[in-house]
Order: sequence, then structure tokens, then C-alpha cells
Amino acid sequence: MKSPITFGIWAIAIGAIVAATSIIVLKPQDRAIVAPGSVTNQQIVENQTKIAHAFTPPPIIILGNQSSDEVIHLVLGGATKMDQRAYAFARQLQRSNSEVALNIIPAYDEQNIMYKAYEWALMAPKNSQSQSDYIDSIMSISGDISTQALSVAAQNAQINVNDTSATQEEHITQMLSQANEILPPSLPAIWINNSWLMGDDINEDNLNLKSTSSTGVDRVLVTKAYAYATPPNPKVASIFFTIRNMGDKDITIIAAQSPVADKIEIHNHFHENGAMMMREVGEFIVQAGQSVSLEPTGLHLMLYELPAPLAVGQTFPLTLTTKGGAEISTLVKVTPIGQTLTTSDKIE
Repeated sequence: MKSPITFGIWAIAIGAIVAATSIIVLKPQDRAIVAPGSVTNQQIVENQTKIAHAFTPPPIIILGNQSSDEVIHLVLGGATKMDQRAYAFARQLQRSNSEVALNIIPAYDEQNIMYKAYEWALMAPKNSQSQSDYIDSIMSISGDISTQALSVAAQNAQINVNDTSATQEEHITQMLSQANEILPPSLPAIWINNSWLMGDDINEDNLNLKSTSSTGVDRVLVTKAYAYATPPNPKVASIFFTIRNMGDKDITIIAAQSPVADKIEIHNHFHENGAMMMREVGEFIVQAGQSVSLEPTGLHLMLYELPAPLAVGQTFPLTLTTKGGAEISTLVKVTPIGQTLTTSDKIE
């Protein structure tokens, strides 16, 4: 008769054999699936600890002002529709302010078609119009993305994907490898305002919390800035926009500057003696948590002494100055007379 100790040893051995066999015969669909860019719970904790101290992602693809201190970091994960949605939100915010840059960090493995897409993006001159045109194009492709679709987008952006040296290929591979070291808890994700936005949190309201000023105005966003086209020999013009204050303090706009006019004044319309009158008001307040809309029949900016006419489709910079001396910059698009700029219109 076998002793209890011997029986125990046999039981352990048989158990180990059964466990090993079950692992071997597991079907692929029974095994845990780890998607590119996925992380373990332990990695999440480690990443969040690192993020709490500092976050310095590699500059992979910078769109916008390359020398800007204000950078939105967008980490893409390969799920095309989700990536496109996150990209659209981040790009819209970056376009609304010439002082903000967008750093795209593709976290893909080489089996993903989008890995090839960003290899080709890096073949374009850094921070060039061709690079941004190409990325805008591939991030707007509907349906399945194929190599042919990427080739057409590259050709349209005048990127020669066949003209690359071995040294350049090695450099691109190294850059994309760096990208995979930046893995937030889930992808896609946007690093903005010193925190991650992921999933359903990637929306316009949350992204608008980004400061649009490099000189101290926090959580203020200027959107839908437009001006009407002028005749060949213009005397004056007007600018309209919406300014939103998500901060906890009121701000007062006291001045505006733009290279398209020698002088800009803040004006408003008033009813006097049964007639609509316009006069300079000097300043206007945007209360905390509120928005102010500048419109053709209300508050607006008047441009004087224009050196050249404003043409439809033209864009130009505008800088607003607050009572505290901070500056808020945006781009203004010139539209046909009577045409209002909407949030779906792109300012290039």
C-alpha cells in the first residue's frame, strides 16, 4: 500500500500533466488575445506612476507650429474608426490656434496596415504641407484601408514612397519603435492638460479645456472666426467669432491685432431713437463658464486701414489681448458676404 506522501506526490504530478496538456490543446479562440498596444494591469499602474511624474513622448509627427511649447500628444492604436474620431477632434483643436502643435504617435506593430501609412508619412519633409495633407487624407478614408488607398493618398500629397534609402528606412523604423514605448491604458488616447483622454472622454467639450494661450489665459477657446470678403479697394472690414471661457475667472478683451489691418476696434450695435447705431465700446467681458458670440448685428471687431483686400478662402491670424496682458490667438477665414462659418468648416 502506498504511503500518503507517495500518493500526494503522484497527485501533484498528474495535476501538472493535466494542466500542461490543457494549455497545449487550447484552441486559438480560447487563448487570451493581446492586441497591439495592449498593456497588463501591472503596466497600467507603472505607466500611471510615470505619467504622474513626467510625460515626454517622442516627437514622431508634428503638425502645426513645430517650435510650440503647447503640444497635444495623440497616440493611435490601429482601430481605424476610433483613431479617425480621435484625430478629428485633436486636429480641429490644433487648427483653431496657430500656437498649438499636434504630435501624432502611432503605436502599431508591423502587421498593421497603418504602420505602413505612417512609414510613408515620415518620408515627407518634416512638418511640411505634404505630410499634413497625406495624414489628413488617410485619416478621412471611409471603409477598409488598403495599400492602394494609401498609395493614392501619398501620390496626391506628392510623397514618393519609392524614393527612400536604407538609412532613412532604418531611421523611420527606430522612430516608430519609439512610439510603441508610449502606451497609455487604452488606445487611442490624447495627452492634454496633463492627463489622458480615452474612449468616450475624447469629445469636443473635454478637448476644449485646452488652453489656447501661451501667455497665461487658461481654458479659453476661440472658434468659428471669420470675416467677410471686401471689395478691391477696401476701407473697413469686420471679424466675427465665438469665444468660450471654461475657466473660473472672468476675462476682459481690450484689444486685437492682425497683420491685415493697421487698426482694430471693438464695436457693438445699439438701438437709438428707433435706429440701429454702431459705436466703439473699447472692451467686452467673457464671464467664467460662459461664451460670447461676435456677430454682424451685435458685438464685433472693426478693421481699419486695410493694406489689401480680403479674398474668399484666405486665412489670417488674429490675436486678442486681455486686461491682464495675456494673448489669445486664432485663425480667421474669409467667407463670401453673408456666409457664416460653421464648426464643420475647416480653417487651413
